[in-house]
Amino acid sequence: MIKQKRYRIWCCQRNQYFADGVTFDNLNEIKEQLIDYHSPDSEENLQKLSLSDILGIFEWEIHTEDGEVVVIDELKELVAEKIEKIEDGKTKEK
Repeated sequence: MIKQKRYRIWCCQRNQYFADGVTFDNLNEIKEQLIDYHSPDSEENLQKLSLSDILGIFEWEIHTEDGEVVVIDELKELVAEKIEKIEDGKTKEK
């Protein structure tokens, strides 16, 4: 069985993990956590921003449990490629 990746949020300003290194199952959980954390201090509607934007504005990084930095824009490209391959396969079947 493949082990699901878990993620942690790294604060670039403080050089430490958010909430003592608590881990998250997916990137949506991280986005919601950062929105909750920053909403009281922000005049922007953070819901409208992408996770990549939120990370940049507030100087956060996402790391895997192993400490590898997760590059959001690269993940978006990989997902888009996979979706395209799936859609191409469905088109060929018809």
